Amino acid sequence: MRFGLREPQQAAAMMRFFPHATDPAAPVNAGVRGDVAAGLNHRRIGAPSEASAIAAIVGVIMAGLNRVMDLTPDRTATFARDLCADSEWTAPKRLAS
Repeated sequence: MRFGLREPQQAAAMMRFFPHATDPAAPVNAGVRGDVAAGLNHRRIGAPSEASAIAAIVGVIMAGLNRVMDLTPDRTATFARDLCADSEWTAPKRLAS
């Protein structure tokens, strides 16, 4: 979300150039795969498979990134904070109002 807020043009380009970013096996998802594997092992994530958990997480983030890029600057911080459930999150200085 922060990337989309700070660099909306680069985020849009990334989404166009990496159409397979939702593929659980994609190199860009290596970090997510590691987090999901650990979450499944420790039972912090409940999913039928690692691939389905990764697809769900990546899908939510991709949809959120698309939404953030469409919102007006005064609405982006609240949406991103709510989506990420992070009460400590704040918008980048150039978008905060």
